[in-house]
Amino acid sequence: FDVFSTSTLTGVSLVVDGGTSSKVYIANNTGEDNDAIQLKSDDGGITLHHDSTKAVYVGDNSNTGVVSSRGTNDLKLQTGNSTTGNITITDGANGNISLAPNGTGVVSVELGHSNGALYVKGTEGGVARLSLAADEADDNGDTWNIESKTDGKLTVSNNASGSYVDALELE
Repeated sequence: FDVFSTSTLTGVSLVVDGGTSSKVYIANNTGEDNDAIQLKSDDGGITLHHDSTKAVYVGDNSNTGVVSSRGTNDLKLQTGNSTTGNITITDGANGNISLAPNGTGVVSVELGHSNGALYVKGTEGGVARLSLAADEADDNGDTWNIESKTDGKLTVSNNASGSYVDALELE
């Protein structure tokens, strides 16, 4: 069998073993997952399904799956539609994670926990802040902050004067 030519395999699995740890399966049934292309090594791998699951699996049942960009680039997740929203993870230290819906789309957070809590956690010695911005936050007064301070106070502030001023403080 010549793997560098065009060949048709019917009902037969093709397994290319790169030594002690690397394997490539292209098969209808490899004995592991039906209707899948698998790129595997002993420490995990990628499985691409073309059956009814239409899923991509990274890692395995004992290792954490990781999807990362190659080199120092951002990682963006979006659908194939040119007008879709996206999730972007900015590369580098202190990089942002952006959830950017398109048009009138919204970011929906569905809380499956029994306590129904949305948790905003500050860094050690830092505040926890929830910012609400109207009108693209392009004018003074468009943004309100709700902050849990390190001294145990909760404040609500607005930037109507050009800098944030507490409008409410709770102890």
